[in-house]
Amino acid sequence: MKKQVNAIMKFIKKLPQILMKAVPLWAGILFCLGAASAVLYVSFICSPDFADFFNESISQFMRFIFAKLTYIFPFSIAEAFVFTSPIIVYLAIRGIFRYMDTHEYGFARALVSLVSVFSLLFSLFTLNFAAGYRGATLDEKMGIETPEISVEELETTAKYVVEKLNSLADDVTFTESGSSVRGYSHKDTVELAYKSYEKLSDEYYFIGNFKAPVKRLAVSPLMTYTHISGIYTFMTGEANLNTNYPEFVNVYTITHEMAHQRGIARENEANFVAYLVCINSDDAYMQYSGYLNMFEYLVSALS
Repeated sequence: MKKQVNAIMKFIKKLPQILMKAVPLWAGILFCLGAASAVLYVSFICSPDFADFFNESISQFMRFIFAKLTYIFPFSIAEAFVFTSPIIVYLAIRGIFRYMDTHEYGFARALVSLVSVFSLLFSLFTLNFAAGYRGATLDEKMGIETPEISVEELETTAKYVVEKLNSLADDVTFTESGSSVRGYSHKDTVELAYKSYEKLSDEYYFIGNFKAPVKRLAVSPLMTYTHISGIYTFMTGEANLNTNYPEFVNVYTITHEMAHQRGIARENEANFVAYLVCINSDDAYMQYSGYLNMFEYLVSALS
């Protein structure tokens, strides 16, 4: 028993030295960041007020910085990473095996390094986006009561939206097949969304306002099979658009992903902000897109 205790004590004494050899310095830093992020995440859960404060200050600054850093690239960095991921994985595995053959604790260091990457991803999610899921809901911030909605109320709202669509019909161009035509470029759409967001940010303090592009995905036709019309990547701060959808959907999706980029994390809330952005635009097609997408949600709820 005494020998076993001595062996354990020797191991404990050597543990710091073993850890220094088995855990690279940069990996240790990432683990510390991950631990601090875990404490932050628990704080978000425990205090919606703190989550709102963090989302509207620290996270907003982080999202702004990431969006501006990736602004200079005309393509989606997130998409480029997906494209090159097989090559990255191959080179990583090859490098790990070489490292294991030439370094003491090579396997442990490689394994620790891999886990530290996941720690970094968790930290980025916590710092950039997680607080948005844990703060007060959008209806609470806007002072909107949300009682149970009856079928009659849904039907009345749907009829109102149809009236708005009909009133905009003369200002919207349609093809012979009946599909609507936007009439201006993707870049112009983003610019119109900027202007509408600027107006909303004056009215609602929690909606951030800054300029960053919405990047069109090269793999849009393939992405359509997932039924995803757009995606915000918190790791890069990029709002990404699947262009392989009708133009009225593209317009609405642009404003939706921009809502995520500005800290509106919950999907239903990003949908509502996108609707507000569209219908508050001075452009008829933007308004049309907002009302038509809302009509689809209403009809789905009615059915």
